[in-house]
Amino acid sequence: MTATVLDGNRIASEIRAEVTAEVKALVSSGMRPGLAVVLVGNNPASEIYVRGKVKSSEEVGLYSEKHTPPADVTTTELLALVEDLNRRDEIDGILVQLPLPPQVDSTTAGPGALHAGRGDGDAAPVEHPHRRPGRGSRGA
Repeated sequence: MTATVLDGNRIASEIRAEVTAEVKALVSSGMRPGLAVVLVGNNPASEIYVRGKVKSSEEVGLYSEKHTPPADVTTTELLALVEDLNRRDEIDGILVQLPLPPQVDSTTAGPGALHAGRGDGDAAPVEHPHRRPGRGSRGA
């Protein structure tokens, strides 16, 4: 069996181009997808990762915003932020960057719960309620 060498940069560029085209089509139909990223505290590696996610999102045409609650945020305060983001029409996805401070219970159940993520220390996806076609958006 012969090994195949992949050109990761080329593949990534192709994927970005596909996503950009899909986002443009959505924007043309009146919906601009939006991403909110929540970064608690000051973890340098997480700050770099989140900065990259926000930049990548904007490059493909997604609306994006970053929220940075202080390191002493409580579980209740963080859940309130996620629930607020979940109610906003221009936000379609929420990433809560891990790790979270020890005082935040990331396994709390209920609406707007902070999910434990994939277990690799990466961002924890937070489910968003189903969107109806033609929902409000920021547009192009």
